[in-house]
Amino acid sequence: MCERKKRTNGSAAHLYFIWTTVLTFVAAGCGDDPTFTNSIGSQLVTTGVTIRDTTIEAIGSSTFKQPLAMNGSVNLVGRYEGYLAYTAIQFALPRRDTILILSAELRLRAVSWFGDSSARFRFDAHKISRGWSPATLQWDSVGAGFFESAIAGTFDGSVAADTQQIALSLTDTALVRQWFLESAVPSYGIILVPDLQSTNVVRGMYAFGGDSVSYYPTLVIDALSLNGKRDTMQYNTGIDTFVGNVDNLTSDMQLIYLQSGVVYRSTVRFDLSFIPPGAIVNTAQMLLERQPVATRLTKVTVDTVVAAHALISPTDSTRFDVPILGRRLGGTANTFQFEARRAAQLWVNGMNYGILLRATPQSEFNSFDRYTFYNQNAPDSLRPRLKIVYTVEKN
Repeated sequence: MCERKKRTNGSAAHLYFIWTTVLTFVAAGCGDDPTFTNSIGSQLVTTGVTIRDTTIEAIGSSTFKQPLAMNGSVNLVGRYEGYLAYTAIQFALPRRDTILILSAELRLRAVSWFGDSSARFRFDAHKISRGWSPATLQWDSVGAGFFESAIAGTFDGSVAADTQQIALSLTDTALVRQWFLESAVPSYGIILVPDLQSTNVVRGMYAFGGDSVSYYPTLVIDALSLNGKRDTMQYNTGIDTFVGNVDNLTSDMQLIYLQSGVVYRSTVRFDLSFIPPGAIVNTAQMLLERQPVATRLTKVTVDTVVAAHALISPTDSTRFDVPILGRRLGGTANTFQFEARRAAQLWVNGMNYGILLRATPQSEFNSFDRYTFYNQNAPDSLRPRLKIVYTVEKN
C-alpha cells in the first residue's frame, strides 16, 4: 500500500496539496514494487515543486546476537562445523501407577538437514532435571544442571531421505515409567544431545503442532498391566523446542550476517539529513549485495527472501516497523532489492535509527539458514545503497 501522511503546517501542507493533485496522472507508480527507472518522481514536471533523485551508500552497519527462544515447527539436533543443536521433548502422558514398561521407543520424522546429509548422525537422550518452557528455553539455559549425564538411549546411523522415520530405543525404562506415575517427583522429559566426535550433520525433525499429526514426535510404549495384559500404546502430544549455537560467526569485517537457529541480526544506516524536513519520498529502493560463499541455505529454503524493518527505537532492537521483504532482483545473481519508501520517509521525518535485517520467521525459528551481505567496508560496487526519489518545494 502506498502511504502518504497529511501535514497541516505552513508550506508542508501546500506541498502535500500539490503532490496529491498530480497523483492522478501517475497512479501506476504506486505499485507494491516500483522500480527506480519507472518511479513516479522521475517524470513529474510541476511549477511548485522540485523532483530530485540520488543514490547514496550506507554510512554504517552492525551485526549482533539476538537472544530468542525458537519454539518453531521444526526441531534441530546435531553438529556441523561450529554449529550445535539440542532438542528438548516432554510428552503429555496419562497417570498409570500400575503400568510395567517392557520397552519404549522415541520416533521422529526428518524434514531437513544442514551440512553433510549422508554423514553419520548420532545423538543421545538425557533426562532433563528441571522445568522448562518452549517459549523461554535458550542455549544459555541448557548448561550445567539442566540434564543428567546418564544416557537414556542412543540413535546411531544416518538419514537417507526426508520424512524418514528415526527410531531411538529408550533403554532406561525406569525413567519412562516415572513419566506415568502419580509421584511427588516431577518429570521434565528428555533432551537430545549430538555426539561431538562422530556427528557431522544437523537434522531438522518435525515438531508438535505441525501440519500432519503422523509426523509429530511419538512415544511408543510396550507395557504390561497387572492383569497380565500386554499392550502397545502411542502418544504424540506434548511440548518441544530446540536450542542452537555457533562459534566464530562474524569473522569478516566487510560482511553483515543474518543467522537463523541461533539468531543473529544486522542493521544498516543511511544518512538522509541532506533532504529537507517535510520532503515527500516518492520511491526508495535499498539494494544489498549478497556474499554467496559465506551464505548457507538449507535445501528446503524455497525462496531467497530477507525481512527488513525500520527501527523505531534508538536503543531497543526488538522495536521495529512493519516488515519489508527483500528478494533477489531478477536478472542478477546476488543483488537483493527492498522497497524502502516507508522507511525512508520515517528517516526524513527525523526517526532515523537505521533498518533492521533478519531472516524471515519461517527460516529464523526453524533452520540454520545464514545470509551474508556486504557492508559499507566492502568495495564501492558491493556496498549497501539507497536509490531515492523525493519531492521538495521550490525555493
